[in-house]
Amino acid sequence: MDFSFVYEELQDKYCHDNDQNAIDLTRVFKYLLLKAMYDLPDVDVVGRSRYDMSFKYFLYMTPKEPVTEPSSLTKIRELRLEM
Repeated sequence: MDFSFVYEELQDKYCHDNDQNAIDLTRVFKYLLLKAMYDLPDVDVVGRSRYDMSFKYFLYMTPKEPVTEPSSLTKIRELRLEM
């Protein structure tokens, strides 16, 4: 599935070049989609993505790639996405 529409929809709300390790917008969207589909809080959706290979595959992560901090996901959602 192509999630490139996420960049167009959210480009004015998220800065990729602010000298920090920005989380890819499609990955943020996918985390939020998993959160909604499985009715999980931020901590649990991130925690599950540490060990559940189906989550990692959906998030386009390698098996050993570190996951996003739950607080980062919360901040992005609350400050940038107005959810």
